[in-house]
Amino acid sequence: MFRGKRKGSNDEVSVFTYDIKNGSDIKLELARAALKRLKTLRHPSILQFLDSLESDKVLYVATEPVEPLGTHIGNLAAQGPQRDLYLAWGIFQITTYYTTTGM
Repeated sequence: MFRGKRKGSNDEVSVFTYDIKNGSDIKLELARAALKRLKTLRHPSILQFLDSLESDKVLYVATEPVEPLGTHIGNLAAQGPQRDLYLAWGIFQITTYYTTTGM
């Protein structure tokens, strides 16, 4: 994952990459299928797709700006019960999405 700027507006974006040359054909097809699915999803708990590009070597996917969960949890200032509630709410959001969409 990399940080980037959206062309024209200079808004921050996150850029995910998949190395086509070093991956298998099966993983490339999975990445393409996941990208196709991400393009059609619109939900507040799902990462917002912005754009994608596939070259001979790399598949790029640009999304709304995000930070890795491990980094975010490590940076939480809250301690004790407040932090536990924050983490529980995040898990609830993930499980609610999967149970309501049938995934």
